[in-house]
Amino acid sequence: MGAERRRHQRFAIKWQARVMLMDRSIYAVPVNDVSKGGVSIRFPNMLPLNSQVNIEILMPYRGEMHAIRAKTCVAHHALLEDNSAKLGLRFTEIGREHAHLFNNVLQELLNSLG
Repeated sequence: MGAERRRHQRFAIKWQARVMLMDRSIYAVPVNDVSKGGVSIRFPNMLPLNSQVNIEILMPYRGEMHAIRAKTCVAHHALLEDNSAKLGLRFTEIGREHAHLFNNVLQELLNSLG
């Protein structure tokens, strides 16, 4: 088994997101896991590495659903058996308020681990 290269702890979750590509097409996708540096999603098809992707992640925080928006790029990808893809999206730009909310949610996830 290879060494873990990630800088940030990942949290397995089952959230939803909307993804907008540069051609303005929009997709509703599941989010598999999150970390301080980005998210992993399941996407209908493979996207090239370094593709720019805008994302809006819907997540629970303090009993309510919240949305954060960020610009990302495809950092890694894997083709799945059904020809969909698992995409690792690295945050490239996120507003201060959205970053603050996202960090609070990550802290709650960390606290829930014990």
